[in-house]
Amino acid sequence: MHKLVISDDEGKTTIVPLIRDEITIGRKEGNTIRLTERNVSRRHARLVRANGSFQIEDLGSYNGIRLNGVRISDKSVIKEGDQVQIGDYQLALQSDKVVARVPEEQATVATVVPVAADGPTEMIPVPAVVETEPLPAPTPRPAQPARLVLLSAPAPGQEFPLDRDEVVIGRAEECEVSLNHRSISREHAKILRVDQAFRILDLESANGVRINGQDVPYSELRRGDLIELGHVRLRFVAPGETYRLDGDATIQMSSDVGRPGRGPLWVLAAALLVAGGVALYLAVRPADPTVEPDVPVTAPQQPAPRPPPAPPPPPAVHDVEALLREARELRDAGDLERAIERAAQAKSQAPGNREADAFLQQLQLEQRGKNQLEKGRALLPDYTAAFAEFETIPQGTPAYDDPEVLESARRVLSARLEEARELMRRGGGSLDDARQTASDVRDHPWVRDPSRAKLVKVGQSAEQILRQIAEREAATAVVAPGPHPPGPIRQPGPVRPPQPPETHEPPVQPPQQPTGSGETARCIPITSAERARCYLSATGGVAQGESGLRNLILAHSFIGDRGRVQNLARQYLEKFPDTPFARRVREMAH
Repeated sequence: MHKLVISDDEGKTTIVPLIRDEITIGRKEGNTIRLTERNVSRRHARLVRANGSFQIEDLGSYNGIRLNGVRISDKSVIKEGDQVQIGDYQLALQSDKVVARVPEEQATVATVVPVAADGPTEMIPVPAVVETEPLPAPTPRPAQPARLVLLSAPAPGQEFPLDRDEVVIGRAEECEVSLNHRSISREHAKILRVDQAFRILDLESANGVRINGQDVPYSELRRGDLIELGHVRLRFVAPGETYRLDGDATIQMSSDVGRPGRGPLWVLAAALLVAGGVALYLAVRPADPTVEPDVPVTAPQQPAPRPPPAPPPPPAVHDVEALLREARELRDAGDLERAIERAAQAKSQAPGNREADAFLQQLQLEQRGKNQLEKGRALLPDYTAAFAEFETIPQGTPAYDDPEVLESARRVLSARLEEARELMRRGGGSLDDARQTASDVRDHPWVRDPSRAKLVKVGQSAEQILRQIAEREAATAVVAPGPHPPGPIRQPGPVRPPQPPETHEPPVQPPQQPTGSGETARCIPITSAERARCYLSATGGVAQGESGLRNLILAHSFIGDRGRVQNLARQYLEKFPDTPFARRVREMAH
């Protein structure tokens, strides 16, 4: 027998057996199923069973019918698992394969006997059980996996198998358990299978996770646990456990279920519901004898109140150790994201555990280093831009010692030393720039790091350049003469060391048009103001493609032309918004 599960927007659920082959749904009295909300039309829908399948038809309603979120225009076939929305109500089919379907010639349908206007209305009751042939013994089946059974809207009775190591629950469609309810976050919680046990983790949801009435960020699940995610309730069914949502009772999911002292209210509510139903059936008499009468609804059987659930046990030490051990294994396998999840679970389960806290921080640093390494690699072979990303990699992480990182550092820092040598050869005022450039290389943290043996020679070269600059300045220093004594005696002047021969290099004239790539190659990488001026002179300030525009931005940045940098940055973002260099350009544009 099939049943129709009806849920309203407050989580109240009614299950109606589908005895007839045709039922009507609407707000008007006389419909087989009457839904009283104003957004339900007087005659809204018709549900028809034919050839073993069900079809639902829109009877010209104002708000229409939505099948799995899509509005239908005519008849549509519905099956188990489909979600039908009528106004604020959610409807779903549910089959009961244990009870055999009643043949139509044996079924008894509730009817209204026409009597005098002042006479009472009599109802012929619907038989509760129909005798059938005994069923054969069921074939043994393998034990069912653990699963979640939905107890409230949007689809009471729907089951979700927990057949993966990780199952995400949320409102998003990509979640393994997708629950379209406004109280559910897009990614609300995650079920984890660890050492044959199941645990639930709150993914920082808006409404949190409650197990048996207790707020929990992370907890192990046990047989029969009631899980509340916002206003949605589910039951955890352990592996091999037999459980089926009772389809013959009305389920009302409210916060008072199971609390002591509420029994009399439930009895009163049930009594009022029965009395109201009887009064409604006795008072209603359709004017048109062809209109189908309402199917009498069996009064709900309210279970006896249960004692409040016991508080969850304190976290076991071995659970934390198991999570940290699994996190280390995942880290060693290169799966940092899952390793961070496990470490976060350990910290959440034992907030005061220093080992879990320290290990989580280390994993987060390693993840940050990995991200910066990937960003820098995407910029290669532009070693200058890549090195700018590599410099932010935290020390002590695997990415810090990556060979590509060290090679980029060696290339860029060596290029800066070559620039210092060129400035030193020019002499004059360029010596100050040469000294500053060499000092910056010598004092770079990576050069001073004893673990970076590959950069030791770079530091030694910087020291050598600084000594040569000091010697050059000492050799060209002029000793001021003292006062001459009276008389014609000539004092010998100070002995000056021989001056280096003057170089008569022609001044560099900026070309009117950009020159070839050979001219610009000597100015790259752009690591200083001198190289920036070299590049601008060689190109005439005209960019060629993405790399040319990028180098122009760097060149104007080195010479301090802030306005030009912002203008070029805006041009770059308009033309190349998705390149790895775009993030740095956005920072320059503001």
